[in-house]
Amino acid sequence: MKPKSQFGLPQLATLLTRSRLDFFAEGKFWHVRSIPLKNKMNLTLAGLDHLIRGVKTVSQPTGLMLEPADVCNLDCTGCWTNDPGHRHKNRYLSVAHFDKIMKELGDYLNIIWLWGWGEPFLNKNIYSMIRKARDKNMVVISSTNGNITWDEAELEELVRSGLSKLIVAVDGLDQGTYSKYRIHGRLEKVLENIRKINETKKRLGSVFPLINMRMVVMAHNEHQTKDFVKLAQAMDVDIVSFKSMCGYRKDDANEIFPAKTKYLRYELDALKRPVSETESYYCYRPWRRLEIFADGAVTPCEFDLKREYLLGSLDDDIPITAMWNNEVMRTFRRQFITAIDQISFCNHCPYKGQVVWDPTVEYHWLTEAAKA
Repeated sequence: MKPKSQFGLPQLATLLTRSRLDFFAEGKFWHVRSIPLKNKMNLTLAGLDHLIRGVKTVSQPTGLMLEPADVCNLDCTGCWTNDPGHRHKNRYLSVAHFDKIMKELGDYLNIIWLWGWGEPFLNKNIYSMIRKARDKNMVVISSTNGNITWDEAELEELVRSGLSKLIVAVDGLDQGTYSKYRIHGRLEKVLENIRKINETKKRLGSVFPLINMRMVVMAHNEHQTKDFVKLAQAMDVDIVSFKSMCGYRKDDANEIFPAKTKYLRYELDALKRPVSETESYYCYRPWRRLEIFADGAVTPCEFDLKREYLLGSLDDDIPITAMWNNEVMRTFRRQFITAIDQISFCNHCPYKGQVVWDPTVEYHWLTEAAKA
């Protein structure tokens, strides 16, 4: 399913006259109501920037990828967090930094992706962050490896926070298959946490957060996809999704890619290596969203891991709204338009060369709340 454009004329008319916005993100249509005037105007201007694609925008970002923690309790294959030059940073987004974000961007944002390169729920302040964002009428989506020890109070905090959707990584149906990628992870703990969240939702009378049980489809688990859906149905999960394996860390990636074409993100050559030049990727991020890392670094993209285009820091006195159009950001947009292959993280972007519209190549909506 490929949804209609978020900023088509019908959407614009509905936004301006009825203060409503309907958009598709992370496998779900979201319906935002009672949008304040300031936010409506920013969305309208963002639509204009989306079309013009100039080096300076007239709008502020409408979406934000925000990293709560730059540390993880697993050692997943290919993840940047566990790169030898990066591991053990142990950085957590502070409440003060989050409050600065809400103060400066809260009136403009419509969605926050609350994850990054670490495990978000290792940051114990995440529940208050979710509540504050939801108080601003944003869609808030987070992701977890599920290897978290939640007590009853924390489970209630999670449900009461108003989190819109929680993606839970479940990359296998038995411990051997699961831990081949999720190294040091315990499958039974993940499944038990899903059960506990659903029990807490029922007890508190909440349909949120929607639980999305997700499998990254690889060579060693692709035979389990049908049974994966059956398990999710038995566990009253809201959404099942199958995500294609990216080639961002391309060493030995050809050993991981599945055999079934439907689960491939790229066209592969005879040696199962991505042919990344076959398709160009249309990227809207330079005009629509920011990345803020756990240490407060502000950049144009989550793949700017070396901070090549560092716009600023939350510790600076400069407002984030000013960083959005500062000299570094204008230079980035200009180079993005004229010489994108000279931007290292764009040149090696996992979305570059993909032959699918959405890297998550298959969804199953299992509950009425998920279908709404």
